[in-house]
Amino acid sequence: MQEKNAVEDSSSSQQEIVVMSLYWDEWSRCIGSRYQRDHVYRLGRIDTCSRQWKDFKIASRAKLIQFKDPEKARELINSTYYVKRTTISPTAGAIWELKETPSWD
Repeated sequence: MQEKNAVEDSSSSQQEIVVMSLYWDEWSRCIGSRYQRDHVYRLGRIDTCSRQWKDFKIASRAKLIQFKDPEKARELINSTYYVKRTTISPTAGAIWELKETPSWD
């Protein structure tokens, strides 16, 4: 009886590294009509959402290996466009482009 509890405790203590809903939401937001309308208005073209779809595929891969190799799963997640974009600023690349040097220099 105690062995069964130990197994349950160890499995419940493992944290999920990958939250699939985040990447699904990012992709579905991108393909949405409002986002596409804004993108056409701002840039004059439709967004293919390929970066978001690629992120979703990477997250799926990471989800499959997260309990076998958590370090590799973290590496995969840290390589996504979403993580890179939101580490700098949540609106960088979506609303404005980053400058190499500030305008006051």
